[in-house]
Amino acid sequence: DDIETWGTEERKKNPIPAENRWLCCAVALIEVLISWKFRVGAGNHIDAPTPLYVSVPWALTCGLCLGYYLKLRFGPKRTTKYGTSAWEIEEKRNKELKGDEQKKVK
Repeated sequence: DDIETWGTEERKKNPIPAENRWLCCAVALIEVLISWKFRVGAGNHIDAPTPLYVSVPWALTCGLCLGYYLKLRFGPKRTTKYGTSAWEIEEKRNKELKGDEQKKVK
């Protein structure tokens, strides 16, 4: 059903959320990169202390990325594929249904 409706008007009216798919792909990719980094004989230093000039920029970057994601995901003008959120689409559909019912009564 996902592939058949991709890029059609039906998908615009009935969006399918995909945020979990991207999260799963990202977790799998990160696990692959970590396992590649810590493979045997790669010359890594697991017990070496990490200096602050390395840790602080990483922490700031991760914090900024998380904050930006939360702003985009939960902010008042959150971004969606078609420019409206799911509840706005539902509200518009309900108004259309009410309008159709009123036309039938007349």
